[in-house]
Amino acid sequence: LVATEGQELIAADLRAFLATLLPEYMLPTLFVPLEELPVTPNGKVDRDALPEPVFSEQENRADYVAPRTETERILVNLCQEVLSIEQISVHDNIFMLGAYSLLATLIMSRVRAAFQVVLPLVTIFQAPTMAQLAELIEQARPNTPLETPPMITTVERDKPIPLSFSQERVWFMHYLDPSNTSYHFQATLRFKGHLHVEAVERALNEIVRRHEIFRTSVQEIDGQPMQNIHAFTPFTLPIIDIRDLPPELREARFSSLVQQESRRLFDLSCLPLVRWTLVQLDDQHYGLIHVEHHLVHDGWSLNVFLREFMALYQAFVSTDVSPLPEPAIQFADFVAWHRQWMQSGVQEQQLHYWKQKLQGAPTLLKLPTDYPRPATQRFKGAAARVEMPKQLYLDLREVGNREGVTLYTVMLAAFCILMACYANQDDFCIGSAIANRRWKETEELLGMLVNNIILRIQLDNTLTLSDLLHQLHALTMEAYENQDVPFDKLVEAVHVERDLSHNPLFQVMFSFHDSAAPALELPELELELLDGINNGSAKFDMNVTAAPRFSQKNGHRDPIGITLVWEYNTDLFTSETIERMLNHLQNILQKLITNPELRLDQLSLLTGAEHQQIVETWNSTATAYPVHCIHELFQEQAARNPTGTALVFEGRSLTYSELDLRSNQLARHLQQCGVGPDVLVGVCMERSFELVIALMGILKAGGGYVPLDPGYPKDRLAYMLEDSGTGVLLTQSHLRVVLPEHTAHTICLDQDWSVLANISAEAVTSGVLPANLAYMIYTSGSTGRPKGAMNTHEALCNRLL
Repeated sequence: LVATEGQELIAADLRAFLATLLPEYMLPTLFVPLEELPVTPNGKVDRDALPEPVFSEQENRADYVAPRTETERILVNLCQEVLSIEQISVHDNIFMLGAYSLLATLIMSRVRAAFQVVLPLVTIFQAPTMAQLAELIEQARPNTPLETPPMITTVERDKPIPLSFSQERVWFMHYLDPSNTSYHFQATLRFKGHLHVEAVERALNEIVRRHEIFRTSVQEIDGQPMQNIHAFTPFTLPIIDIRDLPPELREARFSSLVQQESRRLFDLSCLPLVRWTLVQLDDQHYGLIHVEHHLVHDGWSLNVFLREFMALYQAFVSTDVSPLPEPAIQFADFVAWHRQWMQSGVQEQQLHYWKQKLQGAPTLLKLPTDYPRPATQRFKGAAARVEMPKQLYLDLREVGNREGVTLYTVMLAAFCILMACYANQDDFCIGSAIANRRWKETEELLGMLVNNIILRIQLDNTLTLSDLLHQLHALTMEAYENQDVPFDKLVEAVHVERDLSHNPLFQVMFSFHDSAAPALELPELELELLDGINNGSAKFDMNVTAAPRFSQKNGHRDPIGITLVWEYNTDLFTSETIERMLNHLQNILQKLITNPELRLDQLSLLTGAEHQQIVETWNSTATAYPVHCIHELFQEQAARNPTGTALVFEGRSLTYSELDLRSNQLARHLQQCGVGPDVLVGVCMERSFELVIALMGILKAGGGYVPLDPGYPKDRLAYMLEDSGTGVLLTQSHLRVVLPEHTAHTICLDQDWSVLANISAEAVTSGVLPANLAYMIYTSGSTGRPKGAMNTHEALCNRLL
């Protein structure tokens, strides 16, 4: 790097910039300033002449500042643990180091436990360095009483323990429809290599023994659902061997088994509520099917389960001893504590916020649907899955770092814009799942802790994208501080009228799964996790989940990209609609990256291909049309289909051949009367076969017709006859009385046809060209006097064809 003249290179700034482009493990640990770079005689950098980097005993980065107080030391240690980084300077911005909203929540949870202070989550966004945060902690310690019990402790099991609030919601939905599989969670763990099957079975047994939630069913006592915790009983892992199938059929059979297991119903009153099946596809290839009911599961729990499974499997391959300490608390302990805490006034305090926030909020997001909304939800669904690339992740993270918001907020902004545009609403609610693990004791807990929060989105089209990011950041920070109110309690408090056709308060969810997934590494094995596979159900109209993906290397996480899973209700939407929405969402994300100062009312959802289709393709109306006269095209059709019906009137019909021949006879007679190219012929007739014969006969003779409405006043008709210079007038005998005095030669087609019938019906030639007149039609005229407008055969063909 070479600084421009007068510019100082600051190591912290360089590191912050590189952090937007590189994973943590690739960032330089030391920046060495030089007066000039040594060069070889050829003018190239002489690498051998570069000075050796010198690290002091206390630091290994030029910009490193060690903790100076006990508070800073504790903060640095806990942040290094949460972020899995060996060294953090007190002036490092944790978000530049890769922190995100969930890790920020964990840090604040540990701050609460370590310092016995309660600081809102937004604090860490306002003070993202250890030095800044330590200062705020020191200011808060003497003044801030702790709002929660100091820790979650175990409770006696001598009396029934209720379900958690989140479990109650799931249990109630299951009670309404036991056949609903939308609350089944399924994942598969693929193993390639030498798998110790007995170690897998022992690891799963040990997890069930360690965690009461995996041996808990629901028991109704006096009409209330209660936890029924069973004693641990060892079980045998079911194994299905499909090696007898031809290799090309095994994957299809495995997928069928996965779907079969994920759709097999649970009875919540008895065990198990989590089940595993090991499928052997080959000597060195296995698949572990993991299915559990949401009553005992949430997204965070999966990562806890995976960490424990890998630790236990690795231990049981060679020993009988578990390396894991016994859990400090169980799920039932958390439930008892949480209910007690909510009754201490916290629930009422947070409900006050939600009542104010949701006052007057719309209860339905009116997205255009492909099918009418059923009167009762059937929870049928499917899911689309998109893997967004690493560069998009890095670009979006850079937007968040630049604006001082989380990656979740950036993606939420794009999603809100999408929903607003599709629904044409600027005020609506969406849901978002929140881990509800603000307490350190819950970090390693299995169970259903997740809660739904409601985000009321109120957009102003004059806002820029940057403005929207800050607005949503403030909104989510408020929601996080009031996240503990159970969703059903919230619905009751705001008095929402229930409607079986849709979910209350919100019908669309957008969630961000950023809990740290463990590295899938075991000796002698290659592992692959497949989760989020849809089982044909959907809990909401749309449920979109964004999950950053990382690879583990040298103890650091390297971003791979973002997985977007878009679950949708198939009673409402087609896959094509969802695919279009996905494309539009990615287009909005690109606008956030490239033009954050763009106003909402200037933003277009359209992709480049869609814009071209609408603006160019659909407007490309130029087309080749026949360079013919209109009567010539009729003659071609009459030749192709002579017996086809051309006209129907008052119960009678006329074929193409009949119309062609009669108009030929009239054309020949008109030519005898002097009609030829650009000669105008008046037509004053009522709707009839004769009217069509008249028009076609005039065109075949080479002339142009002038329509004269019999309902017009005589003076208007007189003006039109005189102005057009009409020398021949075709009419019907009963209309003579409505015509003014005129000098035109008059032919009454109904009365004079006996004469015309004797004329030859052979086709006539007139020498008329497409540029000659086809008709002259009178408009009212701006002066009140009729004004004649003339049109050619060429223009008429263009308009009609």
